Amino acid sequence: MSTVKPSVVRQRVAAAITSALSASNWQEATDPYDTFGQGDGDRLDKSFAVGVSSTSATSDRQILSGGALVQTSVRVKFATMVPAMDQVAGYDTGLDAEASVLAAVMAARQSVALDIRYDGAERSISEGWFTCELAFTAIHRMPLV
Repeated sequence: MSTVKPSVVRQRVAAAITSALSASNWQEATDPYDTFGQGDGDRLDKSFAVGVSSTSATSDRQILSGGALVQTSVRVKFATMVPAMDQVAGYDTGLDAEASVLAAVMAARQSVALDIRYDGAERSISEGWFTCELAFTAIHRMPLV
């Protein structure tokens, strides 16, 4: 059985977004997920951050050589600019970006030893930015040794 560390889950999700959206100039932020967008100028149009906030075992059965079956909480934050002169169109652009990011992440579920489920999204618009946080659950085997 293949095992996958939480860091690899994060990397696969980030790589899937980058690969799917690079033609549209999307890029992974240099800031980690937990601080994404908190400082002035930290947000870039079409930037994103991926975090894995928690991991929990789904079964009491754990095999040293095969790992533990776990659920890892995966979050993706992204930002797009909203033009002051056409905020409704900017909002729609953000919603379209959400659909594109969702599709990219779900494509990562085709990876070996990793299943990803979509849990939901939260959106906001303020100070010229549409920001969105998508939630996923990754199901995988985590190495124990």
